[in-house]
Amino acid sequence: MMPATPDAWIAEVAAGLAAAVPDPDVDPEAWRAVAADMLEDPRYRGLEPAAAVAEFVRREVE
Repeated sequence: MMPATPDAWIAEVAAGLAAAVPDPDVDPEAWRAVAADMLEDPRYRGLEPAAAVAEFVRREVE
């Protein structure tokens, strides 16, 4: 289910990114900034947060 607001989507994606790509040197606010950028990116727009995280990891991390 999609979060009710863009801020909720960003928060869920940021938490998912922090869990999927654990790096103690990355500030949690950096993941929030990445998630905010993802919300504007057509590759991720409209995806559920978990799907957006999985797609980001597939494209950017692997």
